[in-house]
Amino acid sequence: MKIKMTPLVKIALAALLFGFSIFLLTREGSTSWRSQYAGAQAFPGFLPENVAEIQIGAGKFHVTLQKVAGNWLVKERDKHPASFAKVTKTLSAMLSMKSARQLDDISASELKDFGLNAEAPAGPNLKLFSANGEKIAELTLGRA
Repeated sequence: MKIKMTPLVKIALAALLFGFSIFLLTREGSTSWRSQYAGAQAFPGFLPENVAEIQIGAGKFHVTLQKVAGNWLVKERDKHPASFAKVTKTLSAMLSMKSARQLDDISASELKDFGLNAEAPAGPNLKLFSANGEKIAELTLGRA
């Protein structure tokens, strides 16, 4: 048996599909592309030369890099030298990072989709500190 699609049925289906699409894009907690932070610099005012300490953590694993007398050292490895070029290149790359979404712009239910907790984000974390211990920037990553 063949179903006949009259023009009126086609228009009704198209309107229904259009309405459902609008609902998905505008509902609360939507993962749509509409973010007030989209395309913004991820770390505004960030200057790599102001970083004196980098803390990297993921679960129970943590690494701290400290800048001492112009050299980067790994604190947990008895101040073993880190690659100055790699650390500097990574910090410089952070200047051009753009934000797609920020935690302030994501609902609690969406955070769970990324494996993060709204009260205490616990994904892999990067913290940058100045010489006086002030936190310059922080980046928490969720699962892809």
